[in-house]
Amino acid sequence: MNLFGYEQTEISKIYTVDKYTNYNKNIKEYSNCFHTYELIYFLSGSNKTLIDGVTLNDCPDSLRYIPKTQTTGAYRVESIAAPSVCIDIYFDVSTPMPMQPLVLFDCNELRDKFIRLYSVWKQKGTGYYAEAMKLFYDIICYIQRTGLKYLPPVQKSYMERAYSYILRHYRCKHFDYNELCNSTGLKYAHFSTLFVKAFGMSPVRLVTKMKIDYAKELLVTNHFSVSEIAEMCGFDNPYYFSNVFKKQTGFSPTKYLSEIYDIT
Repeated sequence: MNLFGYEQTEISKIYTVDKYTNYNKNIKEYSNCFHTYELIYFLSGSNKTLIDGVTLNDCPDSLRYIPKTQTTGAYRVESIAAPSVCIDIYFDVSTPMPMQPLVLFDCNELRDKFIRLYSVWKQKGTGYYAEAMKLFYDIICYIQRTGLKYLPPVQKSYMERAYSYILRHYRCKHFDYNELCNSTGLKYAHFSTLFVKAFGMSPVRLVTKMKIDYAKELLVTNHFSVSEIAEMCGFDNPYYFSNVFKKQTGFSPTKYLSEIYDIT
């Protein structure tokens, strides 16, 4: 079953919408009893999540879904790249939902909706609940119309290998895409098709995106120059890095901090 695969999905209640920030690389253990469904949008950072024997890899603009259930295994989140910032919707439905946790990738079109939903919920102005419900249904509608899906277990295992390789090597200056394919044991044509299906973009686009996401995290610290950040993110020179950064974000690295929106 796909996430929100039931056409007449009915949200019976939004319990709360919250934003969480983890500034450190660490491992956290959580209760394995889930009283509500959860939909978690990752604004930044990367995590490796183990829940009931299923491994999920969270990255910027990914969407983690956790079903309402009593699990039989551990729920552990290992921070790979900090800071990790996410917006979490706790909700309930009166229609069928998947019973397995999953992650959807390349959900950047939903970023502003989650930020707006969190802002509306936090401010709690007149009519906030109705507006929050409308925004949540907008999110569901987008997921349904774009056909975002999760992979069958066998295909998922191949892509987990690929993503694990990317996490280890994406900051290398000369990222080896052939070795990325080899890490899955698949022929390149099959690997490429499956990769796009899983992540919504080519390997080159995802690696570039992760480099730029990491550059954003480094810029926020104010501890490094643009040249140093270019080097740390695996770019040959700061000029090329600045061009790629602007193409991805709309801003040069030096303008990014002053222009980016403020999540309050």
